[in-house]
Amino acid sequence: MEKTIRRLRRLSGLLIITAVAFAEYAVTITGRRGPDRVRRQSRWIQRQAGRFARVLGLRMQIWFQRHSAPLLVCNHVSYLDIIVLAAARPVRFVAKSEVRTWPWFGWLAQCAGTLFIKREHRRLLPDSNRQLADLARQVGSLVMFPEGTSSDGQTVLPFRSSLLAGAAAENLSVLPVWIGYELPDGDVAQEVCWWGAMTLVPHLWRLLGCKEIISTVRFGRPVWHWDRKVLAAQLHEAVCDLARPRPPLQTGDPQRAARVPRPQFATT
Repeated sequence: MEKTIRRLRRLSGLLIITAVAFAEYAVTITGRRGPDRVRRQSRWIQRQAGRFARVLGLRMQIWFQRHSAPLLVCNHVSYLDIIVLAAARPVRFVAKSEVRTWPWFGWLAQCAGTLFIKREHRRLLPDSNRQLADLARQVGSLVMFPEGTSSDGQTVLPFRSSLLAGAAAENLSVLPVWIGYELPDGDVAQEVCWWGAMTLVPHLWRLLGCKEIISTVRFGRPVWHWDRKVLAAQLHEAVCDLARPRPPLQTGDPQRAARVPRPQFATT
């Protein structure tokens, strides 16, 4: 009974926040163009994400380092990843085209200016990668999940290098990010992980019953590389390293990652 009451209360809260988000979007963003629209969308999604996090009982532990980059890559565990990352800092997202059709999530993603990519159409990827690079420069913090799907949270799946082609071609700096979830008793929050053949509505109903969810986010150091496959491998290694337990962050300026120059080819 207690869980049912909690679920209904949180569901009501989500509906109220969605209505408020729609009103704010209509007033502050509709009709805007250019960089002003981009900035307003990023702030809008950060406000809504903070509200959603409070309603869902999310307690966030965010480990920042003094770095920034146009593009962020993160492991993918759940649809909550979007709420947590958006609440942590003003960002925009890259998502597969199917997300656009999801109930509720799809509408919020479109309002937030998400870049949707049709990954099944490989001939469209070059255009998408150019669009991604341009948007990353405008936004300053564009998030993508290069695993291509969500996982059970126990491991980080290999990164798809095709999704990083734009960053490699434009020599953009990429910031690795790791996200994980646990319950107050220290157990991994399997209720949060959404992967495999799970369906959205039953999973969301179970998640609404959790009393509290602790989310940990760790930001690493930026990585550059002109080769997309090497870039994907380095970022995967960096995210896996962030997943390991570590002592509290030390103060001071961390070292900046070395830029890997593009090779020069001799001409005859």
